[in-house]
Amino acid sequence: MIKLRRILIVTPFLTQTSPPMFRIRSFINELKKKNQLHVINTSCNGNKDNVSYYKIKDNFSSELDKKTKIREHPVFRSFILPFFYIGWIVSCFIKGSKLIEKNKIDIIFVSHGPPHVLIVGYLLKLRQKNCIFITDYRDSWTDNPYRTYPTRIIRRVLHNIEKDVLDKSNLIIVVSEVEKKRFLLNYENIYDKIAIIRNGFFNIGQDEKNQRKYFKITHSGNFYKKKQPDLIFKAYKRFLDKINRKDSKFFFIGKLSDKNIDKIRIHGLQDDTILVGNISYKKALSQIQDSDLLLFYEPTLAMTTKIYDYISSGNPILVVTENTEVIKFVNKYSPYSIIITEYNEELMAKSMFEFYNNWEKGIEYDFKLKSLYYKKYSRNNLAKTLVAKIHET
Repeated sequence: MIKLRRILIVTPFLTQTSPPMFRIRSFINELKKKNQLHVINTSCNGNKDNVSYYKIKDNFSSELDKKTKIREHPVFRSFILPFFYIGWIVSCFIKGSKLIEKNKIDIIFVSHGPPHVLIVGYLLKLRQKNCIFITDYRDSWTDNPYRTYPTRIIRRVLHNIEKDVLDKSNLIIVVSEVEKKRFLLNYENIYDKIAIIRNGFFNIGQDEKNQRKYFKITHSGNFYKKKQPDLIFKAYKRFLDKINRKDSKFFFIGKLSDKNIDKIRIHGLQDDTILVGNISYKKALSQIQDSDLLLFYEPTLAMTTKIYDYISSGNPILVVTENTEVIKFVNKYSPYSIIITEYNEELMAKSMFEFYNNWEKGIEYDFKLKSLYYKKYSRNNLAKTLVAKIHET
């Protein structure tokens, strides 16, 4: 018989519509079936479906940000962020300590996007040593390839803090093989307590495409740091030179900087691109499902949520990456896609043209492993894996 567990979950931004929030909400929906849940967050209060929610906001940090615009500073996310929310950390620690004592909590579960969440969990574990401490790493912290540090000393200080967090963790959840290898390389004595629970995909139940007279290519996601759209613009322009320009449109889902919008004009693509902008996750999934070709461009080793959503659509994918884990996934579940391991605009344009020819001929792609993929990587089923891991811990 499975024992009832009393779980304290700490996770901010719970009601946001970004993919990570669908991940934690799927965990909550599964955990609440046979456990008692108390959730500290920044979005909602009250009791709903046997879950108690506690909203804690850090008004001091919000007001300071309004006056100083400190969040726009390039060093903010890498160094200042964990300590900028000191008021929220303290408030969560006080509230969490009271909840642990009042409700006899036996598991502390923190889902990390921003690193200050890890610090809250760590402090609660120090206070309540008998509680099981579980860290869900949706993103890396000090080993994140998109984070930069002003000095090596600062990075080392944060690395040591993270080491302490991991030492106190009873279960460390990461989202990919790459992340697991990175953790094992940089931290000792965690091999027996690290597990992979992938981001997976969210099924919106949409199979039909809208009728249209043009070939729709879609890229979903923002551009930042070393990941920039210049190569995509050049490749798409080369592709358009091979066809009637009216026969294709490129949809960009996510935010494009003013600088990148100017580059669209420089390349003469303003009439050939649709800037969808930031939209809800469900609306983005609908756009992905309704595409003829999906572009996955990732110059780092990140195993982003996007690739799971792309594959689940059953649409062909043009993959431009050196990430062997992504390549392995696509080869297995989307064998009709094309993978390019060189960042080469001519190869990309040639591949776009190949998919365009298939579209013109009316060729349809058979998602043969759909049932297996859905069973293994739907968020609902991955949440069941989490529950099993928790009861093993």
